[in-house]
Amino acid sequence: MSVEPTPSPAVDAHRRLQARGPHIAMFGLLAVLWALILIFAVVQEQRMVEGAQKQLRLINNVVSQHTRSLLRGIETDLALLDHWVQTHPQTDPLQDADLAGLVNQLVQGSDGLVSYGFANDAGQALAFPGAPAWQRGMAAVGWPAVAGEMATGVPTRDTAGQAWHWPVTRKLDRPSGELAGAVAWIDLTRLGALHETLREKPAGGISLTTSDGVVIVRTPFVEGLIGRNVSKNRPPPMQPPGLQQGVFQHDGTLTGGHPRLASFERLGRYRVTVLVSQEVDEALAAFRMRRNVGMAVLGLITLSAAGFSVALTRSQRATRRSQAELAAVSDAFPLGLFRTDITGATTYANDAYFQKFGLPRERMAWGWSEILEKDQQTGALQAWKTAAAEGHAVKSVLNIRRPDGREAVMSIRTAPLRVDGQLIGQVGSLDDITERIQQQKAQRMLTSIFEKSTDVVAQVNPDGKLLYLNPAGRAMLALGPDDSLDALHYDDFLPAHRETQVRDQILPTAISRGIWVGETSVLAAGGREIAVSEMLIVHRNDAQQVETFSVVMRDITQELRARTELQRSESILNIVAATLPALVAVIDHQERYLFSNDAYARWTGRATGQLVGLTVREALGENLYAQREGHIKAALAGQRAMFESEREGAQFQETTYIPFRNADGQVAGFVALSQDITSHKRQQQKLLDASQTDPLTGTLNRAGFDLRMREALANARREHHLLALLCIDLDAFKPVNDEHGHAAGDRLLEAVAQRLQQALRPSDILARLGGDEFAVVLPDIKNEPSAQTVARKIVSALAAPFEIDGKRLYIGGSVGVALAHGEQETVQTLMQRADAALYQAKRAGRGRFEMASAQL
Repeated sequence: MSVEPTPSPAVDAHRRLQARGPHIAMFGLLAVLWALILIFAVVQEQRMVEGAQKQLRLINNVVSQHTRSLLRGIETDLALLDHWVQTHPQTDPLQDADLAGLVNQLVQGSDGLVSYGFANDAGQALAFPGAPAWQRGMAAVGWPAVAGEMATGVPTRDTAGQAWHWPVTRKLDRPSGELAGAVAWIDLTRLGALHETLREKPAGGISLTTSDGVVIVRTPFVEGLIGRNVSKNRPPPMQPPGLQQGVFQHDGTLTGGHPRLASFERLGRYRVTVLVSQEVDEALAAFRMRRNVGMAVLGLITLSAAGFSVALTRSQRATRRSQAELAAVSDAFPLGLFRTDITGATTYANDAYFQKFGLPRERMAWGWSEILEKDQQTGALQAWKTAAAEGHAVKSVLNIRRPDGREAVMSIRTAPLRVDGQLIGQVGSLDDITERIQQQKAQRMLTSIFEKSTDVVAQVNPDGKLLYLNPAGRAMLALGPDDSLDALHYDDFLPAHRETQVRDQILPTAISRGIWVGETSVLAAGGREIAVSEMLIVHRNDAQQVETFSVVMRDITQELRARTELQRSESILNIVAATLPALVAVIDHQERYLFSNDAYARWTGRATGQLVGLTVREALGENLYAQREGHIKAALAGQRAMFESEREGAQFQETTYIPFRNADGQVAGFVALSQDITSHKRQQQKLLDASQTDPLTGTLNRAGFDLRMREALANARREHHLLALLCIDLDAFKPVNDEHGHAAGDRLLEAVAQRLQQALRPSDILARLGGDEFAVVLPDIKNEPSAQTVARKIVSALAAPFEIDGKRLYIGGSVGVALAHGEQETVQTLMQRADAALYQAKRAGRGRFEMASAQL
């Protein structure tokens, strides 16, 4: 009997360390994984919060831009209403149908989001034609401190349960009767519906508040929050003066008590704050679920590792026993053969194994796991180790990427290797099935295409017997998925008039060329004939004999109808375009005409059809082309261009260049559309003249005088001419008004204007500044005596009696004359000097003129 020597303590310690090493490594890895997942939970949660805040900021930007644009549009509309009232002083705005029509247009322009009306000085809504009844029941609105400016109010409604409205007001520059200002009421129900499309679902919220903290609108709606002042509950970032915009987190006291992330932005002079929020729990719900699942999985892995550690300990005792050598391994075997130990590490492999994996021998143990596709690495390796340790047979398919970069699919089969009933590893075989998998995949894809195609796909033998019909074909013939094709023949579905075409044309062409493609017709279920686009493909065997035919057909009935309709539409379009009074032309990216209607051809001086093929430069000439070249280049760059031009004879055109693109999205050219807007221009000029003319005397009013005065002064500076300004005041006009009435006074003012006009040159400018004050501009005079001569004529003309309603009236007039001196002279300084001279004339006894000094 032999006795083995007792190992030394150092050797024993080394063995224990060797045995415990895998356990130490495993639990060390688990400790690292726990540390990583905990760190990830903290860091990723913060990142998710930051991401949610960025998303809220983006939504906030959209809502802020929409709100700012809405308020700007309302500001413009209120200014328009103010302007209308100021320019129609002779009418009662509240009874004027034209004003009601304008208000209706503004309401329609906002798609019903905004309603417009008027209110008195106390802020109570006033009735006018077309005004909705609910406006009269609304609470009084507040006015801005300064007339002509806009103010936003707090939300209001006529009665409880009715819709909330948000008033925006503008106080008129000059009130008209009872009317003190214009009001726009924003429908908060519609505004909330717009916000509903933008907010984060399901727990996101969008609010508008005043700068004082009053809630204007909140989406989704929270009962009792609209109109409530929440300034005391605002977080520090939103407390005044605060930041103009920012993000923060709050406790959600006003909206259910759930902590929320929020983004806000103040809209400056509109005194409105946009607030977008989302529940923190909702923003982090998905992350927290993944975190909890990850920790649960890691916990299970930890428990599994503990169990595996126990099993590994027992396995290590068994593996220290002698292992039987794997027998009869032939390196000449075409399959890759290998053997593993109980841990799954490869301990032996033949040459075919290394050739198929493309691995060097030094990477034998675990090299195969390192070249797996990433999505298989963890699961396949763990399954492999478990099978090796527990003695399970393996049947698996692995996707790998060889070290040379080529991808491959490997089939692996193993069986447990036992010696004396003890598991010592696995033996297995490896086969490269890449080509086989690709063939199967291609076959499945082709079958899937046929099965899902809306085209009819069929296969017939040379005798015409139907071998295969896809679901689309079965549906066309009203066959069920399981109905037999044995009794069906290709000729059964040919209309009688098509049989000759198939026999004499289609089949011979397909057999000679291998394929036939064209349009024909077949019989569907019930004998209904349908038009189809057909492709007939011939398949031959190795002896070049026809083996089968493949038939692909597509129903083109609708397509043929569409072609006919398209041709009809094109014909109608050509007729309409050719007869339109507008100028229409189509120009390609090389600036050549593709089409023009009759009106456009006549405009260029050519006959219809002569423009096609010409360039724009050739058709328009160098001068006109140079004027339009910039607009043409812009249209060919994809930008819509619109401009106005004046033709001979005071004719005006409005031209629009509209780009169009080809199927690839590239600009293929543009459509030129020109319309005569002469009448529109003339109407504009009439309106402009009316706004600058005194309705009583027909002379210029103050606005017209200011404009013509500035133009005359600028021209005098440019041409170095002398300019004179005469301020005229009637001396005894007020007694005429008091004694004979305002009607007589108006007729007297008309007579004064006519007499002054007779005393002036056609180039001189006459204006009534208001009341009995007139002004004359002499834009081009030789010297000071010339101005005195005109002033003397005016005094003399006003001294003569006036015959008004059978009465002879004497009024007289005083004149102050100022000459423009130096390049620094302005309209204001010239008026001040002329007024000062007029004052001197009145103090000197009236009925005379005085010259102003060079300085005030």
